[in-house]
Amino acid sequence: MNMSFSKYLIFSVFSFVSTILTCHFLLKFYISDIFISCIVLFVIFVVLLLAPLPEICAVVIRSSFLAIVFFTGLCGCNSVHFEILHLFGWYLCVLSTFHFTEFIAIAVCSDDTLSIDSFLLNHSVEYWLAAILSWMEYFVEYYYFPSLKHVAFISKCGFMLTITGEVIRKLAIYSAGKGFSHLVSTKRKETHKLVTTGMYHFWRHPAYLGWLLWSVGTQLILCNPACFVGYSYVSWKFLKQRIQIEESYLVQFFGNEYLKYREKVPSGIPFVD
Repeated sequence: MNMSFSKYLIFSVFSFVSTILTCHFLLKFYISDIFISCIVLFVIFVVLLLAPLPEICAVVIRSSFLAIVFFTGLCGCNSVHFEILHLFGWYLCVLSTFHFTEFIAIAVCSDDTLSIDSFLLNHSVEYWLAAILSWMEYFVEYYYFPSLKHVAFISKCGFMLTITGEVIRKLAIYSAGKGFSHLVSTKRKETHKLVTTGMYHFWRHPAYLGWLLWSVGTQLILCNPACFVGYSYVSWKFLKQRIQIEESYLVQFFGNEYLKYREKVPSGIPFVD
């Protein structure tokens, strides 16, 4: 279901910012325990999953939920008493920022396809299973091999990689404009045009490249060797299959125009032609 651009954009941004400010106020003046944010996070998450809400309320809840995750991350990476949360805090900030800005980017650039799903919080079961596995690896390795989690250079490289991926992906969404969608288009719309400018001048699938860099970067932040390898392979395999499906439709839509474009411009994903 499509949404109107301005109303939902304003509500989402307001909810995100106001929730962070509220949590900061509570933490500063009423309670000095980091777990206040975790408690609020849990409550909002339960509401998010269970409550059948109108669209506007669903946007507010999801935005507030992501703000809580972001605030929890800030508390974690600045915690004096819980060193184990430092890297995980940065990870939470990166994770929540990605999902929130994804909704904002669609609202600004491709509002025709804007929906609750634009947050990508319901991406797939596999996506969240992979996330949970990375959390488990982080805390298990921190307990048994704490030295693995104190390689600042790797974490900083991961953080820079996630930022690079975010920038590439969001610029790709901007370049595609109304033509961008989180779903593979199986039918050509009247307004559907082949985009070869902006980020698409350098790569055929810059949004996928951005997501790949972001995904792998999250595991470098956590210094997760196993999930770094796993995320790299699984993300690459997923994108390879998706590109094959998507390009079969693009050839149907644009014919020789797309074939010539494909010959000149790389996909952006390593070893995927």
